[in-house]
Amino acid sequence: MTAGGPSQTFSLRSIFSAGALVFGASMILSVGGFAFHALASRRLGVEDYGALYALISLYGIAVIPSALFGPVL
Repeated sequence: MTAGGPSQTFSLRSIFSAGALVFGASMILSVGGFAFHALASRRLGVEDYGALYALISLYGIAVIPSALFGPVL
């Protein structure tokens, strides 16, 4: 294989397209999360939104061990 051949071009193209896909999906999830929290805070009020956010945070803390050890197992 020579440098800059068709296989290298395909590889670079697939890397960039995969990166663009991950970036786009991350942006969609980020904007969706922002919209959810903006709407939830407006609809629920301060106390109820605080309770909801506490539950979401507890869930996030509870999931950390499985996120760390899941790929290992």
